[in-house]
Amino acid sequence: MMNYIKILFIGILILSWGGLASSIEGELAKLYKDCLLPKERIFLTKEQKENIEKLSGVKLYSMLKIRYKNKCNNSSIYIDSHIVRTLNQTLLLEVKNQSIHKMKTLHFMEPLEYKSPIKWLKSFYTHKLNDKLKLNVDIDGLSGATLTATAVTNAGRKILAIEQVLNEK
Repeated sequence: MMNYIKILFIGILILSWGGLASSIEGELAKLYKDCLLPKERIFLTKEQKENIEKLSGVKLYSMLKIRYKNKCNNSSIYIDSHIVRTLNQTLLLEVKNQSIHKMKTLHFMEPLEYKSPIKWLKSFYTHKLNDKLKLNVDIDGLSGATLTATAVTNAGRKILAIEQVLNEK
């Protein structure tokens, strides 16, 4: 009986993980209906990783990055997953002309009262990576959701730094 429970648990984990990947692809298809979005798998060099961390002030935990190139408007789309407090949040960030063009929460596993409001996420639009793209400077804090606000701001800084470093030739 115990083996049956283990197999069932592992099966549920695999299905839920696969569901996340398919829902991201579905969300991209819904948001960018008529656009071609080729997927790029990018392996950062040690030097690129260090440059990204220095520019953003955020630690990178993976040398592998996935980027979708939006052929409709020549932008780059990234999916960023990170821990807010103890649970995961997944954001879609679109970067165009070195600034945030779109930001959307795809998955939020913390209690919903800590989730970023859409209006607050839109406050990131048109921001470029600079010293003002910080919480309580150009980005207002979120009352009662400081950890979420910090995680989202860090994600924005990190993605802008990744895009800047990847576009350096």
